[in-house]
Amino acid sequence: MTLDQFLDFLHSDQKEKLTREQAKSLMKFVARQDKETDSDPEMSYAQFESFLTSDLNDAFDSTHDIMSHDMSRPLNHYFIASSHNTYLEGNQLSGTSSIDMYIRVLKTGCRCIELDTWDGSENMPIILHGHTLTTKIKFRDVVIAIRDYGFYASSYPLILSIENHCCVQQQQEMANILKSELGEMLAVPYWHNHEISNNPLPSPESLQFKVLLKGKTLYSKSHNSEEKSGIAEELSNLTYLSTENFDGFDKPRYPWQMSSFNEVKKKELPNVDLLKYNMSYITRVYPAGTRVASTNYNPWPWWNAGCQMVALNYQTPGKSMWCNEARFKLNGGTGYLMKPQEFFNPFDSEGEVLPRFPNSKIKEITVDVLSVRQLPPLHQGGIIRKGKTAIHVAKMFTEKKFMEKWKQMNNQNKLLSPCVQLRMFGLATDTKTYKTSSSPLNGYNPSWAQKFSFKLTMSELAVLVFVIINDDPLQTKLAYYCIPVEAIRPGYRVLPLRRLDGYQIPLCNLFCHFDIVYAEPDSSTETPKQTVALDPAPGVSPASPKKSLPTIIRTKMMKTDSFKNVAD
Repeated sequence: MTLDQFLDFLHSDQKEKLTREQAKSLMKFVARQDKETDSDPEMSYAQFESFLTSDLNDAFDSTHDIMSHDMSRPLNHYFIASSHNTYLEGNQLSGTSSIDMYIRVLKTGCRCIELDTWDGSENMPIILHGHTLTTKIKFRDVVIAIRDYGFYASSYPLILSIENHCCVQQQQEMANILKSELGEMLAVPYWHNHEISNNPLPSPESLQFKVLLKGKTLYSKSHNSEEKSGIAEELSNLTYLSTENFDGFDKPRYPWQMSSFNEVKKKELPNVDLLKYNMSYITRVYPAGTRVASTNYNPWPWWNAGCQMVALNYQTPGKSMWCNEARFKLNGGTGYLMKPQEFFNPFDSEGEVLPRFPNSKIKEITVDVLSVRQLPPLHQGGIIRKGKTAIHVAKMFTEKKFMEKWKQMNNQNKLLSPCVQLRMFGLATDTKTYKTSSSPLNGYNPSWAQKFSFKLTMSELAVLVFVIINDDPLQTKLAYYCIPVEAIRPGYRVLPLRRLDGYQIPLCNLFCHFDIVYAEPDSSTETPKQTVALDPAPGVSPASPKKSLPTIIRTKMMKTDSFKNVAD
């Protein structure tokens, strides 16, 4: 491949804004040629294939790895990555509580973690799931882990959601531990100054490297005198966000007062009222108590209503956690996502809710699912692993009629007949699911070349999930990839597949073509910022195609033995 062909491919098919010199530098890097030579480089097919399957051609636009949102608005203007019962590694009844789980969750960029505190021996508070067989850990040890890892992945404020069951004496000890271990990291509640107590909440930017406590306080309006008598003044004075019982949308409250909702409450809360309420106040949502296996609920109805803290069980993989991980990968993985502007202007001049959001950046995206390479055997896909709880796996093994078939497939990778499920999440009007046909008995490099289109009402919320499924009686999930729609790079892109537990599968990729229709009138010429080489040159327009490189890609990338790793 010549430099002109490569540049034409980058402009016409990949919608990259590169000058000739930038493309030349990129081509020399891929072809491993001396940067100092002046002659135009050439690229072999193997080198071009290596480029297409490398991180340089990842579907995720790496510009989103940098913080880009306005972080100077009040806290309630952001979606906040939130964890439920963070201390648990497994189920809610007999699972292990561990410090390591806090560290793992904090390293993902989660900004709201939960601490269930109970009375321990020798006046030392402990953390566990009360009235269950879960193990216990020391409150002090958790606070030390928070001190050491709280800002490992993000400098923006960390919120400790404290479910307090301690006596007053041990609450006083909690306050002493928090002050001694966190020191200046602990944020002082601004609303103690009554002159500004009704002011909007401070911004994430102003609270960088600060720890905020959330819990019951003596200043709560919704707690009676008996409840307040069980709250230690020392701990109350450290609490930044006061937990209130929800007593209706029309009840006045301060911005620093917030409520939590059980997931089952969604049916009782009118979406319009909740959306309007979340314009001024913070709400937290948590899983129902019946989810003893630590499964997760569907977070999208709550996100779509503007709820800031949608707490999930981080220890349980699945579509809810995949979407959560993908969403909060945006904005540099800070754990804070500024809500779309439409969430603050959803009403017309007469106070009626608008029927739809009109300002989606992406109007339509078409996905051409081309091929996959090197799917692992079923037992390596991440779903069948000792020590991992998966209810659907347990149910599967109770079906005796499938046992023989399962063993046969598990031992012979060549019997895989994969297909690809594509599911768009976001607003209810945008949610849609497609599925390719199966590729019979081919787990090494199955191919499809099937197109699917998604029209979008609000692309800022949309997340696209790809799930590789084996076409067996159990419809066994093999791998997945999840990406925010606005982070997708157009053109021929590679999607590194992950096991169901989130770990990336070596050398296993999904290859797709993305055609994106942007909302701007001149979207046919404007393209996203390139991320594979140097900074984009202003004013460079895509070149006209001279040769059908997509035909070359389709033909060669889908051959039986051609889509392989050639990086070495």
